[in-house]
Amino acid sequence: MLVATNLVFQMSRIWNQAGSDTLLDDVYVGDADVDGRVESISVGTHWSPAMLWRAHSRIYSHVGGAWRWEGGRNWIAGGGDTYLEGVKAGDIDYDGKGEIVTCGWYVNATTGMPWMQLKAFTKPRGYAKPAPEAEYHSNEDFPGIRLHDIELGDVDRDGTVEEVVVGDVWFSPPPPPIYMSPVVKVYHKSNPTFTWEGTFVEAEKNGTFWGVDIYELDYDGRFEIVAVGEVHGPGPVKYGLICIYEFNGASWVKEGQWHMEDPEGGNLTWYDVEANDLDDDGTIEFVVVGYASYPYPGPPRWGVYAVYQWNGTVLTIEDWGYAPWPDSVYRGVVTGGLKPNAGIPDIDRDGKTEFAVVGWVFNSTVGVDYGLLAVYRWNPSSPPSILESSNIWGVPSGNTRCYAVGFGDIDRDGLWELVTAGHYWNGAVWTAEVRVYNT
Repeated sequence: MLVATNLVFQMSRIWNQAGSDTLLDDVYVGDADVDGRVESISVGTHWSPAMLWRAHSRIYSHVGGAWRWEGGRNWIAGGGDTYLEGVKAGDIDYDGKGEIVTCGWYVNATTGMPWMQLKAFTKPRGYAKPAPEAEYHSNEDFPGIRLHDIELGDVDRDGTVEEVVVGDVWFSPPPPPIYMSPVVKVYHKSNPTFTWEGTFVEAEKNGTFWGVDIYELDYDGRFEIVAVGEVHGPGPVKYGLICIYEFNGASWVKEGQWHMEDPEGGNLTWYDVEANDLDDDGTIEFVVVGYASYPYPGPPRWGVYAVYQWNGTVLTIEDWGYAPWPDSVYRGVVTGGLKPNAGIPDIDRDGKTEFAVVGWVFNSTVGVDYGLLAVYRWNPSSPPSILESSNIWGVPSGNTRCYAVGFGDIDRDGLWELVTAGHYWNGAVWTAEVRVYNT
């Protein structure tokens, strides 16, 4: 199994909430409580004594070489299973305090259908449970809505930070057939709730958006929303879905939509997206990650990434690459490098922008999936991107899955670290795990 060796594993934190199955789906790395320390905020779900899946979050900082727990929240909404899938943080209401914003969904106990949920918390400094500030949950006249990812930004340049969320809307109640369409929605926080600003529902049936980012991609003075996911074609075919939008606060402009086919003939899913100047040429690209699936006798899964550039008219593919490990999945991505006005260093401090991906790969020796972290550098003069470093880990007792990665100086040593979030089967229960790497 190919492993590049530049990544240095520093530490991990594992736990089982209430001694039960605990799953992590996303992580945010940043100073959530404006106390000068960087925290990791991980979110997911755990199996509760009420015999329901319950939304779960934990916040940690790193002090004196040890983890410091700074609080968390768990809840059940609507009397049904509740799932957290996305988290971001920032001063979204300009009150000088950082807010934590989560997105997800729950099963409405009355209808049996999924309802979306947005929640915002203020994190008091130090060890303190986050205090609820705003909450919104609804089906908004659809039979069902699920939210999978969230991004924050002043997308319509009105001076207010918006919450841009993506997922799917359901158009028929159970029993099957149920069909879903990808959806992107925009809100802003207005305590004690969130105010809806706009919704765009894609026409495709049986599709979803898994990931979203906001960036000025084409230098037209307006932000674009880039959403990625999957859509089912005729028969068993599945395409990777990319859509680019502008939203001015009142109306939408759909700049483009693409159904991406795997060149090797597999079914394709895009899970995550992040924009940055990946080749340091002064123009913005965005990288998407996911996997292609293949029929027997080939490897059933293969991690895939692609780099695109959008100039407002034409979407240009600049790179397409497969994981060097067969039977693998790429699930999350983060970039390092000097984003405009962000002050973000590159991942390994060599002056070149990199992107880090996480996921899992099948370990044929023990017969289970292992977690995977890999760092790439896009070199436009000689594609595909260069695999600079990687780490693979796991336990033979069961699958290890890594879903998300963040980037920040979590131990305040002046060097930014990669922080991953996921879970593994320890032989009895699913165990949450946050890991920290240096390069």
